[in-house]
Amino acid sequence: MPNTARASEGSDPARGRAVLYQRALRRTTVGDIDRVRSDLFEDHYDVTSLTTVSAQEALEVCLRELDLLIRESNAKIICEQPLPLVHSDQFSLARVFSNLISNSIKYRSNAEPVIRITAVSDGPFVRFSSRTME
Repeated sequence: MPNTARASEGSDPARGRAVLYQRALRRTTVGDIDRVRSDLFEDHYDVTSLTTVSAQEALEVCLRELDLLIRESNAKIICEQPLPLVHSDQFSLARVFSNLISNSIKYRSNAEPVIRITAVSDGPFVRFSSRTME
């Protein structure tokens, strides 16, 4: 089924994954969502290349890359606790943090943003989030 959905959605793999995820959610109950999320992750990512990486180090890499944007917006980034070790790759994880922080800066009011980064265990996953406080 994944190949059929991707072929019918054209050459945009992200759109194909979104369609697959929506179709899978329609066929599942709430109790099955973790299994579906895990199955879809493994179908579209080479999990054999993942290693244990420090989310804290990935955040630090992201902060160095976004330094100019952070300084120009006078943003303050807060991460009160060290972020956990996760099964990922550092590049993708740094990209997640980059998206969270840059979107928080981009979609803020005129006030100087204070962005809080958090990590919460969600079964076998870790959910990262950002919250802009003004």
